[in-house]
Amino acid sequence: MVERVKSQTLGTWARINQVTDSKLRKGLAIGGPTLLYSFVDRLASDWVHMPLTCVVGSFIVASIASLGVWGVSNRSRRIVNEGWLREAEDNLKAREAELAEIAKGGLDIEEVKRLRETNAGLLGKNSELEAKVSESEAQLSEYGATFRDYYKLRVFRGGDDGVDADYLLSDKIGEGGLGTVKFAINLNMGNRLEVIKIAKREVAIDEDYRARFFNEARIMLNDLHNQPRVVEVYGYGELDRCPFIVMEFVRGNSLAREIKNHGSLGFSRAANWMIEIADAFVKIHRAGIIHRDVKPDNIMITEEGKIKIIDFGIAKVTGREITNKTKAGSIFGTPEYMAPEQVEGKGVSNQTDLYALGLIFYEMLTGRSPFLGKTERLEFLTLMNRLNASWNKWSQGDFPKIARETGIEDKEGKLQKIIEKLLNPKTKYRYSKAEKLVADLRDLLGIEATPYETTSPGDGPAGIHKK
Repeated sequence: MVERVKSQTLGTWARINQVTDSKLRKGLAIGGPTLLYSFVDRLASDWVHMPLTCVVGSFIVASIASLGVWGVSNRSRRIVNEGWLREAEDNLKAREAELAEIAKGGLDIEEVKRLRETNAGLLGKNSELEAKVSESEAQLSEYGATFRDYYKLRVFRGGDDGVDADYLLSDKIGEGGLGTVKFAINLNMGNRLEVIKIAKREVAIDEDYRARFFNEARIMLNDLHNQPRVVEVYGYGELDRCPFIVMEFVRGNSLAREIKNHGSLGFSRAANWMIEIADAFVKIHRAGIIHRDVKPDNIMITEEGKIKIIDFGIAKVTGREITNKTKAGSIFGTPEYMAPEQVEGKGVSNQTDLYALGLIFYEMLTGRSPFLGKTERLEFLTLMNRLNASWNKWSQGDFPKIARETGIEDKEGKLQKIIEKLLNPKTKYRYSKAEKLVADLRDLLGIEATPYETTSPGDGPAGIHKK
């Protein structure tokens, strides 16, 4: 009988391997425990079949426990490794002797109750997870996200050992030249919804890139932890030799999309958001970090209208290089948002980030770049020629006239002075600190200066308005 039951159990295992291409909630997580519960409940009342009930129930419980609540085949997905499957096989073999004893003596009603309670607990746990998956997929329907894969990841937070964490990952929701982005449910943190960025395999083999990838995570964990205007990173690690970073999910739009959708954002909204952005860079620069890739794509606007700075992949920490391979004169950044000194490879400073803020402020006010049309895209050399032409004009004091271009009435010229001090190609005339920029923006809006930590600017009296 033991051999027959074992055969039946292995057959159940084979059926489990067939559900790998189904959505998680249609697979083992619900089906396995439900079938077991129904089987035990139906046969337990028949005392003639009690030994068979207990034997089969024990075998299936052992199989499910060995495979894991979310077990699926390793033939079509890298969800469980070969070692785990070998362990499951060993567990089945180890149960033979115990099953033989159970078959001889049977089980009492208390043991049957225990099996029922164990299975009910599994069923309840999986039902909770199933509900979270359904809820997350409904909330993320605009992204077309479907959660399919379970991974046990080793996640590091700056220490050497790291911790094992259980994750459900969605299909990819975004992809760039260097990596992909997916949603993740952290099963060890109350099913928290997160975002995971995974480097592509073709770039992950480059040690310099890997170092930069992990550098971003360490900067955000060690130097910018708990900064409300910087996206929070929860940890980093490797998945199949591809570096990954897990971070908070920010529901909202990038500033780039806001500008694309609305064009000019209007004076009040643009100025108030610029105060929050500049305030974020007060904290970033005080931590000794130069972002080096400040642009609207790397600024998130939450659903509540708050600012989150993201993507510190090429950031520099003052006083130390990012990797041993970083060479003097290396150029990093997005060309149309790079300051003259950055393009020329002369080195970067906090003022490099502040120059980019000037371009962003101009875009928020006008709906376009000072160099490009709303939908214009240029080849690199053409763009460089246009940048140089603009820098030559600005160096001679011929800056864009923001009042004329937007219709904003700037009677005292305060707004124009801010734009010019941000965009000046010569660093000696540019803002040197984000704190001074915040102070000037507050003065522009008529907002009384308060400590940065308690700042939350509203739509205070502008003193400047649309004609």
